[in-house]
Amino acid sequence: MKKVFETGSIKELWGVTVSLAISYFSMFVMTFVDRVFLAAYSQEALTACSTAGTPAWAIIFAVVTLISMSEVIIAQKNGAGLYKSLGSTPWQMVYLTLFVSPLLFYFAPIIADLILQPTPYNKDWFVWTVYSSPAYFLLAAFTAFFVGQGKSNIIKWLALLGNAVNIVLDYFLIFGYKGWIPSLGVQGAVIATGAGTLIQAIVLFTIFYRRKNRQEFGTSNFKFDKAQFLQILRIGFPPGIFILFEIAGWAIFYHMMTALSPLHITTANLVQSILLLYFFFGCGLEKGASAIAGNLIGANKKAMLSNLAKSGVVLSFGYLIFTAVSLFLFADFLIINLVNKDAVPVDIPELIYCTKMVMPLLAIYILFENFRWLLGGILIAAGDTFFMMLTGFFSVWVFMLLPTYLIVYCFETHVIYAFWVWLFYSILATLPIYLRYRSSGWKERARLIEEPAVEAIENPSALPAEKS
Repeated sequence: MKKVFETGSIKELWGVTVSLAISYFSMFVMTFVDRVFLAAYSQEALTACSTAGTPAWAIIFAVVTLISMSEVIIAQKNGAGLYKSLGSTPWQMVYLTLFVSPLLFYFAPIIADLILQPTPYNKDWFVWTVYSSPAYFLLAAFTAFFVGQGKSNIIKWLALLGNAVNIVLDYFLIFGYKGWIPSLGVQGAVIATGAGTLIQAIVLFTIFYRRKNRQEFGTSNFKFDKAQFLQILRIGFPPGIFILFEIAGWAIFYHMMTALSPLHITTANLVQSILLLYFFFGCGLEKGASAIAGNLIGANKKAMLSNLAKSGVVLSFGYLIFTAVSLFLFADFLIINLVNKDAVPVDIPELIYCTKMVMPLLAIYILFENFRWLLGGILIAAGDTFFMMLTGFFSVWVFMLLPTYLIVYCFETHVIYAFWVWLFYSILATLPIYLRYRSSGWKERARLIEEPAVEAIENPSALPAEKS
């Protein structure tokens, strides 16, 4: 079934976003469950989630972000009615996976020795996470085919399947089982999450390659297309580099928290774990806005992009209410399940107090992050990725790391000041993206594909509706 977007209304945006948000929620729940199990296994293993996991995810998400930019090409093709050419795009990202993965396997242990402190769990967490990266790359490649068309329901159900696999394997692989399965600790947590992701990728590929999709969308066209491959690299390389440096910036943040005191790093780990449960909506909103914007641009309906942005703002404020209410109601439950009282090297009442004081800041922080992701998704759909890289890099290092270093680290201030810096960073990082969105130059360069030809007749709504 071919999907067409007309106006960028709240209904259209919600229809795509909700399934993607559920998918991301399921993915973040995987991470949360990992941390709950690891908190019971060892507090040092839980700390490794941030100290070693963050730089590992910086590398993985840099490549995943690059691969996901194929959604931009697919969305614009879909909007233009060029359906038969959609299937070749994911294959180009499979070739990228085959090229990148052996390099990561080789360098992972070397990088771990260079950048990580020699704690019992850091190297294992980093190296095994990188070893699981091909599953994430392949999932991103085939997800792009469906998300670019706005077909997000299948992504939702697969994420739930992957989460179920992860939860079951987490228990058995982290702790072991009656002598039959050895306790693998952090390796078990990483393997469980990677296995859940790989199963999603395999199932998605079987759907991608079924006969109907081969006939309608050319998914059997696995020929290497140099021009298309290089175009995706050109679009995807800037945001991939930005993600690498952004997460690397967060890794430096956690390094500073570790150096300050056990209370700083434990609170930061706890707040990050809670925050992961709330990022799902913003991630889904960004992907949904990008998919619809790409379709509107491909169909020459750029006038509807402002309507799409307004729809996203309305949904973001609605999510703010949900965030505030749920944090107020469930903060105690979340904290209790993420703290091993027998192993945490800090005063528990003080840890709980600090975390609860941060909750209102988190709600506003998430609101501005959602605004930033919404507008960023629209700009990315237009291929305006170089600007996103520059402003993102500048924001992380100037608005987040520098104030953290000067205000929190140098003067050894209370950990709560670090989260005020988070809020400061999110607001200021949103501003240049908003100003860019309000300009008009990016719209003039938004179309990345050739004008629709014969194939566009299959989709009359994709014929030019305005001159750009």
